[in-house]
Amino acid sequence: MLQKKQNIFIHILGGLIFLSLPILFSPELNHHYTIINLLTSQSIHRPMISTTLLLAFFYANYYYFIPKFYITEKYTFFTILIIISFIVFLFLPDIFIEEKRIDTLFQNNLPHRPPAKCLIAY
Repeated sequence: MLQKKQNIFIHILGGLIFLSLPILFSPELNHHYTIINLLTSQSIHRPMISTTLLLAFFYANYYYFIPKFYITEKYTFFTILIIISFIVFLFLPDIFIEEKRIDTLFQNNLPHRPPAKCLIAY
């Protein structure tokens, strides 16, 4: 009973640490943001969704996919599930979060300047 409670505690603690990694490594953390401003920042949403999906993928594998398909030697179906999970992990954050690219972010804010003249003669 004590071992089971320790395992649950370790999993919860590990999951919380894993979910906090995007916040700890966020570039906005150095700009004296409050935690509310940091969590509502656009740049933190995609990494948070990705780490949440990775954690969900881990627990789906640990508790469901491996015991049901890998241990019972249904390798083909297990491989298909892993590939589908990888595709979901790869594209689902892009569906929910519209990334603002750097080139389009500043495109409308800067005045139009003519190209600089070349100072080097060929």
